[in-house]
Amino acid sequence: MESIEAFVARALYDPATGYYCRPGVKLGARGDFATSTTLHTAMGRSVASWLLRLQSDLTADGRWLVVECGAGDGSLAQQIVSMLPARARSALDYRIVEISPILVEEQQQRLENTGCVSWHDSVARAVADRPAAVISNEFVDAFPPGVFRWEKNGWRELGVDMNGEVQPLSEAVAHAASSLLSRWHDAPDGRRIEVHFTYRDWLRGWLPRKAHTEMLTVDYGGEAAELAEYGRMEGSLRAYDKHERLTGRSVFEHPGSRDITADVNFTDLQLWGQELGLQTVELMEQRDFLLQHVDQACLQEEAARYLLDPLGAGSAFKVLWQSNRTDLRPACRQHG
Repeated sequence: MESIEAFVARALYDPATGYYCRPGVKLGARGDFATSTTLHTAMGRSVASWLLRLQSDLTADGRWLVVECGAGDGSLAQQIVSMLPARARSALDYRIVEISPILVEEQQQRLENTGCVSWHDSVARAVADRPAAVISNEFVDAFPPGVFRWEKNGWRELGVDMNGEVQPLSEAVAHAASSLLSRWHDAPDGRRIEVHFTYRDWLRGWLPRKAHTEMLTVDYGGEAAELAEYGRMEGSLRAYDKHERLTGRSVFEHPGSRDITADVNFTDLQLWGQELGLQTVELMEQRDFLLQHVDQACLQEEAARYLLDPLGAGSAFKVLWQSNRTDLRPACRQHG
């Protein structure tokens, strides 16, 4: 028996057999799943617009630094670099942090002619002591989540055995570092939730920083109150295989051959950021972020309309802007 968090970590990142370490197409029509940047350029255009507003604040010694964490197939980087004005692009130092050698190779092929992109194996080394914008798209959901189930005496972490059977690992646990585990004490018996403690640990590994940091995080999920309202007793843990969504016991079959993911709790991300000096500037739905930054003609295209759908991707994905500036106005959204 091992924790579900440990199982997912092994299934995704084992150097020999992990999903992200094995050859094969992961993203796009021929892969297992798609991201907003593989469907349309609207997200790349929007992030480029957001970055341009911050360029002067991030410039040091004539250069400005953008660090992308978990760049997938390189589509977002390609879109951002190509859409920046020539003057901004000539001063850009774009660094990708990627631990998958398979994805690094794909990214390098896509970005070989950009001239301003480099690769790094840790965000700490990539940002160093310089002002930086740290961006990511569907990055947090790739961290292995711990899975917890409410029973009469509290939340209990779940594990999985060799046969795919899920069982509690221990007695009731309390994690004050997670909004739902510490605050939700009247959940229905059997209700499961996921917590990305591995992302919290990653964040602690390179923050706090004395240098100016702006952070933009795009992912699917919601705030704690929203996630608690979901009617899914089994939680959101799922796998994808050739765009087929798999849940339940199927998630634990054929480890290493499919992506495994779970919704992101943006209340946790805000709380963990605050602990390390990051204030929330804005938290909004993807639809609102795109409407702020992209012209209407672009958004009328069919694929872009999918990203805007208020009943689909437009609301399912959130955009979180955090900053360690000391002159920020209060956070735009209260924690759920």
